[in-house]
Amino acid sequence: EDGHLVRSIVEREIDDFLYGKGILHAYEKLIPGEKEFYCDFYLPQYNLWIEFWGREGDPEYERRKREKLSQYRREGLKLFEIHKEDVPKLKDILSKLLEDLNKLR
Repeated sequence: EDGHLVRSIVEREIDDFLYGKGILHAYEKLIPGEKEFYCDFYLPQYNLWIEFWGREGDPEYERRKREKLSQYRREGLKLFEIHKEDVPKLKDILSKLLEDLNKLR
């Protein structure tokens, strides 16, 4: 809805949800660190990085996921992870995330 060209239906759902809630977000923002990795979404007002791990089970994907997670930890970045099994309740999960983030502000 906001014009971001995303790579999957689930990413579109996340993007549209954030846009619909008026949450400023970047898509495929470069993650700080030594390797060139991009996050799925970054929410600057919360300094929060969001990853949807949509290809879990693929060995090469899993290897890159481990490297990416290590970079998030090394850089001390706040990460929220979404897995394939979360998709059926995605809107509830994202609503709860925003509720929790707003309580912390």
